[in-house]
Amino acid sequence: MGKNSDEIRENLKRAEISIKAAKDMVEKEYYDIAASRAYYAAFYAASALLLKENTSHLTVWSHR
Repeated sequence: MGKNSDEIRENLKRAEISIKAAKDMVEKEYYDIAASRAYYAAFYAASALLLKENTSHLTVWSHR
């Protein structure tokens, strides 16, 4: 994967954990928390993709 491989793996792991948490929250009918976890899953997955594509000019990883 390259120099960002550890960070990419970590972001994908966080995305996977967040998706699992979202599914768990849906089962418990906590839809607002499920939406939040799903949002973070997408954020982490997108971050991993940007790292994979070597979008290194982004120095601050945050959402606004």
